[in-house]
Amino acid sequence: MRNFYLFSRIFRRRCDLFQPILIDLNKLIWDKLIICIFTKSMDQTFGKAYKLCSQKAIAAVFEQKQSVKQFPFVMHYKAMELPTEKSFQVVISAPKRIFRKAHDRNRIKRLMKEVIRKNKLILESKLATNQQQLALFLVYTNKEEMPYELLLRKMESLLMKLVNEL
Repeated sequence: MRNFYLFSRIFRRRCDLFQPILIDLNKLIWDKLIICIFTKSMDQTFGKAYKLCSQKAIAAVFEQKQSVKQFPFVMHYKAMELPTEKSFQVVISAPKRIFRKAHDRNRIKRLMKEVIRKNKLILESKLATNQQQLALFLVYTNKEEMPYELLLRKMESLLMKLVNEL
């Protein structure tokens, strides 16, 4: 930012013709700064508190048989009281029948975790307004790995479907 300020001062001294362009450029940089501050202030962490570990809760999710599908994901869910203050907890699964090698399953699960982390605000905002908690079980159903950007869009639409069903 300081380098830009020095550059704009030098430019303004040399010729006043470029001043409107520099003002617009200043506004553009200010807008980007505000966007950066806004995204930094949103909580995009995905720690251990979001991991569903309770065997009883996992069994309860499958007993209720509520699910939402958006290829390549299937999300089973149940509204229930969770032991944490987080609005949802999730189990991420990549089937061994489809991905034989552990490193393939781990990569898929890592991608799924990142995609959830990026889009979790869609779900958290809805659950916070309803004062609800959800137990989720997410399964990857495709036979091969998909690109990250496509998974990001698919997860966004899956979470929107889930929010509309609640």
